[in-house]
Amino acid sequence: GLYRAVLFILSKSADGELQTRVINSILDPILTEWSSDELGEVMGSGAALASALGLDGSLSEAYGSGVAPFGTSAALTIRERIHFLLAVMKAVAMLSTNWQVSALAPYHQVILGPLFSVISALNEFYTPNVAGQLPEAYGELLTILEDAHADDSNESKLGSLSLLESPKEQLVIMKWWLVNTHQEALSLLACLMRSSSFFEVPGVGEALLSTVFSNIDNIPVAVLCTLISDVMATLRRKAPDELKPDILFPVIKPFIEFVQSRLDTAWVALASDSGRESAEDAKAEIQMENELRKATLAFASFLRGLSFRLATVGSTEVDAPLEAQFLASNLASEFASAALNLL
Repeated sequence: GLYRAVLFILSKSADGELQTRVINSILDPILTEWSSDELGEVMGSGAALASALGLDGSLSEAYGSGVAPFGTSAALTIRERIHFLLAVMKAVAMLSTNWQVSALAPYHQVILGPLFSVISALNEFYTPNVAGQLPEAYGELLTILEDAHADDSNESKLGSLSLLESPKEQLVIMKWWLVNTHQEALSLLACLMRSSSFFEVPGVGEALLSTVFSNIDNIPVAVLCTLISDVMATLRRKAPDELKPDILFPVIKPFIEFVQSRLDTAWVALASDSGRESAEDAKAEIQMENELRKATLAFASFLRGLSFRLATVGSTEVDAPLEAQFLASNLASEFASAALNLL
């Protein structure tokens, strides 16, 4: 909150030098920790993240002690730090977008390396190689993860999980942390994309393709929604035309096909599970439907943005840009199919 207040006040200043000095004073200590070897090990892979969070410990033992493995002080500290670092960097990225100078540009490279790592690790967490190896008691962590973040009051409990009444409650907060952190990381990435200097970072296109769009088959619907509305939409709008053949074009067709298939499958599954009798099941069903509606609307909005580009093809008054030509040549049928499915 304090960082946001300072940045908001500073955004009213016309003194670019002052803005740069304040950004430096905020980010220098933050990025020292963000790029540390210790945090790098934690975010090195999905398995490393699960281990650092205590998700490879036995939940059954926790019912005797009252503290789940992911409720220990070590696991809590890691979660608190990642949550805090992402929140500060996102606040800086959001509130400094329209400043007199691009105060954040010098920091893009040092932010992006660990950011790509944490997104990749979170994506990988849901793969069979990682999630499938978790203790059986953690199955609930994945099966009802879609609605875990719905209760925003969970955020206030991040620092006191070991004081909660039961490992069951600790598990609910753990679910919320996983989804929220995933969304915050993707939102930070989208904020950074709004600056032209983002695309000047060496190897940023390859990193996007190999981390952000890798292992996304099983990510929660809420995270998929953020990937569509924040990352993919911003990438399409902000990527320089000369870089789109390398950054955007390789991913856009398989991404549309994937999202269409994922949403279709999820809606069919929801319809087949409807009519449950218990109040808890009914609540979960409503929450899942809300998440699917948000993701579907985000996908529809993304397709609408593409349709404007497609409309320039064949126009006698407008010289169709490279993106429109690519879409018309490679995505006409996929676009039509996806659009019809949303009707």
